[in-house]
Amino acid sequence: MSPERPPGFYKWWRTLPKRAVIAAEPTLPFSSTILEGISRRCAVSLRYRTDSRTTESLLLIYPRQLYRRGRHAYVEGTTYPSGKFQTLRLDRVTDAHLAPGAAHMRIPASNTPGGHAYTPGWKVPTRRRRTAKGTVLDLLTALGVLALLIALVRYLIAGH
Repeated sequence: MSPERPPGFYKWWRTLPKRAVIAAEPTLPFSSTILEGISRRCAVSLRYRTDSRTTESLLLIYPRQLYRRGRHAYVEGTTYPSGKFQTLRLDRVTDAHLAPGAAHMRIPASNTPGGHAYTPGWKVPTRRRRTAKGTVLDLLTALGVLALLIALVRYLIAGH
């Protein structure tokens, strides 16, 4: 049984800063495998224990982030085939390796922002989509500025 958490514990936990994990941290088991999965944008097969530590499950995850928060390290990613976004504690992982055929199992673009895997500190590329409404407003603004300049030139030429 886990002890009762005080009110507001999870809000406090979520406000702790995320620290990026680098491959050179030897204290974290399987961090190099997960970071390789992030950099290659491929699936990683994990053997994961639940909170009770009695059951163990096999998960296929497309990792997005590997970070420390407080005293624990976490991996975030989308599980396959459910498509759920999950945060898993790294100390509960008992085995991790790149999935067979991982080079062909790319992260689905719909499950990550912009279709890219990233680690903290990387900038996720975004594109501003131009809509017809935005294009028309840009055009009207440009025409309005042009009309104002023409009126100013006419006023100056008239000698006022």
